[in-house]
Formats: sequence, C-alpha cells, structure tokens
Amino acid sequence: MLKIKEKDSNGVRLLKQLVQGMLIGALIGGPLGFAIGYFGLEGGVKFPVAMIVEIIQYVIYALIVLLFLVTIIYIFRIRKGIVNYEMSEDDEEQEKLYSLLGRQTSYAQVFVGIALILSFANMLLGYKLLFSNDSAELQFPIYAFVALMVSAGLQMHLLSLSNRVRGRRTTLTPTLKELKNNVLQLDEAELQANYKISFEIVMTLSGLILPAIYVFLFFMSVIFQKVELTGIFIAVSIHIYIMIMNFKMAKEHYK
Repeated sequence: MLKIKEKDSNGVRLLKQLVQGMLIGALIGGPLGFAIGYFGLEGGVKFPVAMIVEIIQYVIYALIVLLFLVTIIYIFRIRKGIVNYEMSEDDEEQEKLYSLLGRQTSYAQVFVGIALILSFANMLLGYKLLFSNDSAELQFPIYAFVALMVSAGLQMHLLSLSNRVRGRRTTLTPTLKELKNNVLQLDEAELQANYKISFEIVMTLSGLILPAIYVFLFFMSVIFQKVELTGIFIAVSIHIYIMIMNFKMAKEHYK
C-alpha cells in the first residue's frame, strides 16, 4: 500500500488515496467477480435465511448470558467496594476506592448496555407476523423479551450504585435531556474524558466505520444481486445526522 507522508502535497495525497481505493477494489472485486462467473452465481448467492437467523439468535443468547454473568460479578465487587468506601476514614484510600468503583461501574454499564442491545436485536430477529385468509398470528420471542427486561433491571441497579458512590440523586429512568444534565454534573476531569471519547467516536464513525459500511453494502449487493436498501438508508441517515449537527456546533462556537 502507498504510504501517505507528511511532506506530500494535497494533490499527491489525493492521488495515493485514489490508488489505494482502486487496489482494494481490485483485490476484493477481482476474486469476487471470478467466483461469481466460475460458479455461475450471476443470479446471486442463495442462503437458507431462516437457518442463519436461528443460528445467529443462539449465538446472541450465549453472548447475553456471558455478559449477564460478567455484569453480576462486577455488581458484587462494586457492592463490596462501596461498603469499604463508606467505612473508610482515610482520604487517600477513599480517593483510590472512588476511582476503582468509578471504573468498575463504567465497565459493568458497558457490558449490560451491550446485553441490552443484543436482547433488542434478538427481539427484532425473532418476532414474526403471519397472515392467513381470515386471521393474523404474531409470534413473539419471549426469551429475548426476558433478556431485555433483565438488562434494563441490571442497568437501573448499576445506576443506583453509581449514584450511591457519587453522592447524587439521578432518576433511574432518565430522559435524553436528563442524561445530558447528568453528564454535565460530572467532575471536570471526567467531563473532559467524555468530550474526548465522544469526539473520537464521531470522527471514527464518520471517517472510517460508515465508509466501510458503504463498501460492505456494495459488495453485499454484488453477491446477492439486490440493492441493500435498508442498510444504505440507515447508513446515509446516520451520516447526514452527523453532518447536520455541525450546524449546531458552528452556532454554539461562533456566537
């Protein structure tokens, strides 16, 4: 691959990026086109979708159980740490325990947050609405719903533990506005860390993840010989939202 150097001019940088894109397209598209032509897949690759969805659901359930176990272990550690934190009278020890508890609650909230997302994904994968001549039947994934409720319960419990450590009172079912206010109540160092990671997330999402999704959707369209309309719409909507939010940034900065 061509390495972009700091001394390269804008024109050279653009040329190298174009060449890199062409090379990547050739490396992926060449073997893909050969396989489609050789195996006679011009009409698209056919997979047993129902079987694939079922396998994915089982894998997700296994991940959810693992995430629940890890979260519960963290909860026991946090509860034990809170007792030591509240009983300690040494300022230095309290500061160390506060930092440890903050890290543990953050990790646990990440694990249970992933479990919540996966539970919701399994609900979307598992429900079926079947129509007949005179009736309609809704098949509902009860295990996914239970996992979703357990995830929400664990998330609220972790928030209550976090409130206990920080000595503040925030609602266990906050609205988006309340979530923003909760973030602004953080201490200066933690607030700066949140700003930094939020900036990195937006830059990575806009500059790397979304373009990669576009490429992935393109090759999926080639393989299955149909336009991945839903995926394209979602990716474009997220990208446009990020771009539009720059209006708000400019308005806030250039008052």
